[in-house]
Amino acid sequence: MKSDRLMPLSSVCDIKMGQSPSSTSYNKDGKGIPFFQGNADFGAINPKVQYWCDQPIKIAKTNDILISVRAPIGAINIATEKCCIGRGLAALTIKGELGSNKYLYYALRNKASALISNGKGSTFKAINKRDLEDIYIPVPAKKIQNEIALALDFVQKLIFLRKKQVNTLNLLVKSRFIEMFGDPVTNPMGWEVKRLGEIFSIIDGDRGENYPKGEDFFNAEYCLFLNAGNVTSVGFDFTKNQFITKEKDLKLRKGRLIRGDIVITTRGTVGNIAFYDSTIPYDVIRINSGMVLLRGYVDFVEPFYFIQVVRSFNIMTQYLSGSAQPQLPISSMKNIPFILPPLALQNRFAEFVKQVDKSKFVMQKELEKLELAYKALMQQYFG
Repeated sequence: MKSDRLMPLSSVCDIKMGQSPSSTSYNKDGKGIPFFQGNADFGAINPKVQYWCDQPIKIAKTNDILISVRAPIGAINIATEKCCIGRGLAALTIKGELGSNKYLYYALRNKASALISNGKGSTFKAINKRDLEDIYIPVPAKKIQNEIALALDFVQKLIFLRKKQVNTLNLLVKSRFIEMFGDPVTNPMGWEVKRLGEIFSIIDGDRGENYPKGEDFFNAEYCLFLNAGNVTSVGFDFTKNQFITKEKDLKLRKGRLIRGDIVITTRGTVGNIAFYDSTIPYDVIRINSGMVLLRGYVDFVEPFYFIQVVRSFNIMTQYLSGSAQPQLPISSMKNIPFILPPLALQNRFAEFVKQVDKSKFVMQKELEKLELAYKALMQQYFG
C-alpha cells in the first residue's frame, strides 16, 4: 500500500487518554459503566468486564479502539459499549477519512513495535498522547479500508477457530486421563506413587567453563544447542535454531540427548516438555542451562503418559523457587511424587494420545498456514 497516503493518527481519530477514577467509585456489582484499567482487562479482540464505575472521569464510546499506553505497551482491543478508561489506556475514535474502526485496529496492530520503542520511563515504560498523535498509518479510500478489514477478519476468525479446535482436543485428552486415572495430585484411585528421582535419571547440561558463548553459535553446524524457544508447551519447535561445532560439542561433558530422552524447561517458563523420539530430524542435540533431560526406566513409565501428566496438570509449579525468575532445582524435582498405574494402562492411554495427536498435527499445520497468510496480508496492506 505504498501508494496510499500516510497520515498521522491526530488527523484521522480523536485521541482520549485515560484517567483513573477514585477507588471508591468502582465496584464488582455492576453499578455504573464498565471500567477498564489497562491491558489486564483485554481479551482476544474485546475487553472483559471485571469492574464497573459509577463516577467515571474519562469515557470511551462503543467501537472505540482501546490501546494500552503503559507496560505492556501496544495491546489493542475494541470497546463493545460505553466504558470508563483508566490511565493505562487511551481511546481512539475514528473521524474524517477513516471509515472503519476495524481497519484502524489492524493498522495499529502493525505498529505495535513502534509504539513499544517509544516507551519512556525507567521502571514502567509508557507512551503519551503525543507519541500516539505522531504514529502514521496508510489511509486508502474508505471502501478499500472496509475490504481490507473484512479480509483480515476472515483470516483471523479461521485462526481463532483452529486454536479453539486444538484446545478442544487438549481438553479431550485431559478428560480421558481423569476418566482412566483420576486426579494425579490427589490420587483418588490409590495408584502406586514414586518420586521423580526414582523413575528417571535427571541430567542437566554442562555449565562449566566450556559452556557456549555468543561467538560459539552458528545458524548451521554439527550440534543443535537448544534454546528456550525450542521447547514449548506443545513439544519441540525448531523455527529458530542455534548450533555449535563438533569441536565445541566434544568439550562439553554432559547434556547431550539420546533417543527416548524427555526434555523439561526448569527456568523462566518452567514445565515445557518435549520428547526426543525417532521423528526428530536432528541426531546431535544438547540442552542449555535452563532445562534438564530425563532418562527413563521403561518398566516404570510410558513417555506419552508422563508427558501428558506434566502438560495437563502443572504438577511442577508448586516446587518452584525464586521470585524474579522462577526455577525448578534438580534437588526439588527429584522429590516430586508421581502416580504410576500399571504399564498396560499407561500404554492404552498413550495410544489414545497418539491418535488425538494425529488430528492435532493436521490442525497445527493448518494453523501455521493461516498465521503465515495473516502476516503476508498485514505486510501487503501496511508494509
